Amino acid sequence: MAFDAYGNLTPYAVIELDLDVFRQQFVEQFPFSTKRNWLFDVFVSYMNDVKQTVKTEVTV
Repeated sequence: MAFDAYGNLTPYAVIELDLDVFRQQFVEQFPFSTKRNWLFDVFVSYMNDVKQTVKTEVTV
């Protein structure tokens, strides 16, 4: 993953990541954050609920 001088992901296009890479880059890289782990867990729970509701694979 690459970031520009402002912290934005590059290239400026859709970047496909699996959930493990997302967690490593945006949750585990911030060990002192008090919210990121909780937000990630809530997001995963929400996505699981969506999958149950629509009965199909969901990508974000």
